[in-house]
Amino acid sequence: MTSVPAPCRLRKASFQIPELVRVVGRRPGAGTFETPKWDQKSQKAVGDALLTLDATIPDFKGA
Repeated sequence: MTSVPAPCRLRKASFQIPELVRVVGRRPGAGTFETPKWDQKSQKAVGDALLTLDATIPDFKGA
């Protein structure tokens, strides 16, 4: 098994998240969810911070 660089693992995992989230039905009286309207500069800053954090994690065992 080859080792996958940490940024690649994070990117691959981030693309899998929407496939794992599923909303079924709507509860009466439930609020709404609005996705944030990120500007590209803020989105890049958050992405870079996540990549930096991911570089400090050797693996995801026990996560």
